Amino acid sequence: MHPKSYVALFAMIDQTFNYHYSPKIKEIAGYFDTMILQTKGFKYFENQYLLNTLILSLNVKNSKDENVNIQFVRTDGKYTLIDFWFRGCIGCLNEMKEIKDKYFANIEKKVRLISICTDVLEVVPESIKVLRKLNIPWENYWDYDASSFMKYTNIYVYPSNLLLNNFGYVIAKDLDIRNIDLLFK
Repeated sequence: MHPKSYVALFAMIDQTFNYHYSPKIKEIAGYFDTMILQTKGFKYFENQYLLNTLILSLNVKNSKDENVNIQFVRTDGKYTLIDFWFRGCIGCLNEMKEIKDKYFANIEKKVRLISICTDVLEVVPESIKVLRKLNIPWENYWDYDASSFMKYTNIYVYPSNLLLNNFGYVIAKDLDIRNIDLLFK
């Protein structure tokens, strides 16, 4: 790879978009020339896909359509796993059930788990029914059309999640939930 190659930059961006974030991407970006890393294209890519984005708080809605401000800086040392879903996403619902059944009891002392539904306002009553049926024990909020969250990153794939450290920095995106308890042993 030539360090001043825009073709290599766009190939990397394309691979990240098509195949989820990989920790290798940050390493690969380090091989690019400083000039490339200062372009608008790379800055946009970095803001959308790379880690270390700081999210101090997020304005969302609760099940009664009331405004809630979630704070992500934690004095108790807990990390925060934000799980994004929508009512029609079978994979999302299966993943939430799997988290509840297999992992929640093992990680709840170390991780604050939050589900954020990105459905539109009109289907919130149906989303609430889904949550009740699944008997989800963690915090649940709504971010209609992911509008509040879009200032931090775009969500292109569902199910989708972010892991934030106790300082509010994104340290992982789209974790394979089957490995979540390995992070906190």
